[in-house]
Amino acid sequence: MLREILIKSAPTLVKRCEITPYGAASAGFVLGKMVSDGRFRRPTCVFVDGDQERREGCYVLPGNEAPERVVFSSLKEQSWPDLATLLSRDFSSVADACSQAMTYDDHHEWVKLAANKLLVSGDILWHQMCAAWAQHCLSTNEASAIALFVQDALSGI
Repeated sequence: MLREILIKSAPTLVKRCEITPYGAASAGFVLGKMVSDGRFRRPTCVFVDGDQERREGCYVLPGNEAPERVVFSSLKEQSWPDLATLLSRDFSSVADACSQAMTYDDHHEWVKLAANKLLVSGDILWHQMCAAWAQHCLSTNEASAIALFVQDALSGI
C-alpha cells in the first residue's frame, strides 16, 4: 500500500526506500519510539494501519480503518476500477471474488479468499488492488502528505 501511495505522488522516492513489513501495530509503536529517539543509523519512517492511533514516531496510513477494509471498500464503491485489466481476468470474476471475500468477518482473510478464486497469489492481488486504489481512490493531498513525510526523513529534517 505504501509503495503505491508513494508512486502516485513521488515515484522517484520509491527507489530510495526499503519498505519492510513489521507485523503487529504494537511492534510499529516500538519502532516509532525508536525513530523519535534517534536509534536508527539510517533515515526511518514507521507507518501504522489507519485503524491505529497516531503515536510518537509513527505516521498513520489513510482511511481510518484496516488497509484491507479501506482498499476493498473504496474499490467496490467505484466498481473495481482497472482491477480486472491489471489482473488479466474477467470483470465479473474479479467483482464477484472480491465482493464475496468481503462477506467474511475476518478482513485479514479477504485477500487470500479473493486470490484463491482468481487463481493469483495474494501478493499479486494485493499489489494490484493497492495500485488501483492509489490511482482512483486516494486523494492527491493524502499521497503528497505521506511523500513529504518520507522525503523529510530522507533529507534529515
